[in-house]
Order: sequence, then C-alpha cells, then structure tokens
Amino acid sequence: EPSYLKAGTSMAAPVVAGAGALARQFFQEGWYPCGSKGCGEPMNPSGTLIKALLANGAQPLNGVEVGGTSTLISDQPIAPYDNNQNMGAANLLTSLPLPGSNDFSLFVQNDVTIGSGETKTYNFDVDKQKCSSDFSATLSWYDPPASNGCTKC
Repeated sequence: EPSYLKAGTSMAAPVVAGAGALARQFFQEGWYPCGSKGCGEPMNPSGTLIKALLANGAQPLNGVEVGGTSTLISDQPIAPYDNNQNMGAANLLTSLPLPGSNDFSLFVQNDVTIGSGETKTYNFDVDKQKCSSDFSATLSWYDPPASNGCTKC
C-alpha cells in the first residue's frame, strides 16, 4: 500500500498526545529524577507538569512546509513561539533525562500553588564549564474555566 505524507495539526495532535502519555508514564514508573526506571518515587504528574515538560523540550521547526509536502516555503519567516510553529516540535529526548541518550538534569515541582501576590523562589547553581546545554525554565498553569453560556468572554 502506498504511503502518504501528512502534515498539520491533525497529525501533530496524536504525536503530542502520545509524547504526553510517555512523559506521564516516566513519572508514574519512578524514572524521575535520574532517568532510570524505579530510581525515584512514583508520582502522578499534573496536566500542567506534562504541558510544561513538553513545551520546555520542544525544538524549533526548520520552516513552514507546503501543505502535504516536505517542501519549505522560502519566503515564510519563522521565529520561536510565532503563529507558524508555536512551541515547536515535541521532542522527548530534550524533555526527559535518559542516561546514554542525553545529558541534562531535570527539576520539577508538581501541583505547587502560587496565590495572587505570592512568590516562590528556587535557586540553582549552574556550572557553565560542565553544561552541554542552556539553562531553561518553564512555568505552566491551569486556566480558569469559562462561564457557561458566555458569548463574549
């Protein structure tokens, strides 16, 4: 049977959903923090933790493709977080530490509430001589639900 190149949000959604399921399994099976099964305590990650994890590890796209092809549109500029690529392509190798496959540490806080006017401070010592990548941090939250029947929210 012939194969076809598919693209767009209809193809991206199941890929990101699968990546999210694997990231959730990573925490539930105790792979955090060291990247080996059972090295840590199993945790039930929140949706916001998975969202932050996938967004933080996303990689920039190479360009905008002509629909259904691998041809890039040469005059279509892209930039990180723009309307063409948003967060970029989900990449679990840049999201989750896996010894032998990547070289970075991960620090997460699951379901930490920060109220209006409150602050939360975390300090990190980063040794630039030993780092193979940049320091990156992502904050994620749940949006409040919309009002029922609201037409101009």
